[in-house]
Amino acid sequence: MKAIFYLFNIIILLLCFINLNGQDLKLASIFGDNMVIQQGINAPVWGWSGPGSRLKIEFAGTESYAITDESGRWMTRMPVLNAGGPYKMKITGPDDTITFSNVMTGEVWLASGQSNMEWTMGSGVGPNTNADIAEANYPEIRFYNVPKKTSSVPVRDTEKQNWTICSPETVKSLSAVSYFFARELCKHKNVAVGIISSSWGATSAEAWISSEMLATHPDFRERVLSMDTDTAKWNSYVRNCLKAEQDRETIARTSRIGIEEGVMDPGYDDSG
Repeated sequence: MKAIFYLFNIIILLLCFINLNGQDLKLASIFGDNMVIQQGINAPVWGWSGPGSRLKIEFAGTESYAITDESGRWMTRMPVLNAGGPYKMKITGPDDTITFSNVMTGEVWLASGQSNMEWTMGSGVGPNTNADIAEANYPEIRFYNVPKKTSSVPVRDTEKQNWTICSPETVKSLSAVSYFFARELCKHKNVAVGIISSSWGATSAEAWISSEMLATHPDFRERVLSMDTDTAKWNSYVRNCLKAEQDRETIARTSRIGIEEGVMDPGYDDSG
């Protein structure tokens, strides 16, 4: 019985050792099936693995290589590619292999901003919205919606999301500005278009700038250096901001009632 107990403990220790020292090949969350890689540049590919790992990246008939640094981070740049696809991307490490399928090369654009950029096709953005949604059958357009998360300190990656192929069913969750832009680009350039949508209504410009850069400006330096990054206090601050955003959305939504009743008409009877 003691022998079995000791053997069990040894197995547990070995599993822990493997977990701590294994290669654990991982790519940044932006990489995935159905993604679009920018054409005409040495597009970067990056991620993490065990320190000193040698990696091979195979894509569109090319091969690229990388070696992780002491922290396990790696990045390489692929050869310049023309628009095309679909391809497979294969990343091979000492112990792991990751493969992405249905990958295109074309135009990749970041769509960022406040509510004007965030407003989705499904929100009813114009008089022809239903018709635009019905004809949104563009498999060459793919989009990636960055999740809404805040942090008082920089993070190395975002939560994993999937690249979505544009269709009448999926386009409703895509930024309207992004969709019409991508549609025109796809038609005129005849290339795949990837949209990375990272927008958040009512956010300030300062929220999109690093604290290091803000600290170089005299109007912000004192506030940045005195910012409390305590997790509990930060989460409380975020909750208050989210509540304010919800109140703002309620006002925006209910204001349509007045529009429908014609309150902007000079002859509107407001006696009631």
